[in-house]
Amino acid sequence: MRNGTLYHHEQESLRLKEKIAELQEVLVAEQESVRSLKSSVAHVQEQLNDAEKASESHRRNADQSQKSLEELRIRENEARAALVESEELMASLRSDIDLQKRRLHDAEMDSLENVGDIQALPVSYTHLTLPTKRIV
Repeated sequence: MRNGTLYHHEQESLRLKEKIAELQEVLVAEQESVRSLKSSVAHVQEQLNDAEKASESHRRNADQSQKSLEELRIRENEARAALVESEELMASLRSDIDLQKRRLHDAEMDSLENVGDIQALPVSYTHLTLPTKRIV
């Protein structure tokens, strides 16, 4: 019976050694999977870092664009205010021109009305008959 038990223990020992060998193969395969996953995680982390850098760069560009847009809006408002001021000045100048034209017209009309009031006065033409050079 002892031989049977010994044989049975040897068989069990062989079976356990085979199981250990199988488990070691699985462990090696799992370790390789872990290394591969770690490499994948590192690669994904690099991509995430790159994406964060790009995102930060885009945020800075968006902030700069927003500032530029605000500056352009300020300039646009200033230009609109200057345009309104120029249009007001032009309207004032047109009004002044119209007033000056009316005054000129009135002055011309007054001149034409006063033409009839001009009196003819006698003029001496004696100086026209005197010689300019003395002939000797």
